[in-house]
Amino acid sequence: MLLFIHLALAGLGILLTLLLVVMPRILQIRLANITVAGTLLSGVALTIIHPAHLSLSCIAGLIYFSVCGAAVYSAHLRLQAQNS
Repeated sequence: MLLFIHLALAGLGILLTLLLVVMPRILQIRLANITVAGTLLSGVALTIIHPAHLSLSCIAGLIYFSVCGAAVYSAHLRLQAQNS
């Protein structure tokens, strides 16, 4: 069940960040941050439950957070530029 929640949050986070690249909005940035944080928390819980998969989890997590973080930051900068 936790794995399903983790995958659903990750998928939703990816969709929201893709939407942010196209149309940045404050609400979407907040929702993307919430889904990324939820993915992080569920990933930590899964890693604690199954520590044998630690290295693969960390590599995939770093890639996910790098891509989503860059997209959210880029959307935030674009939104600031539009409001200035």
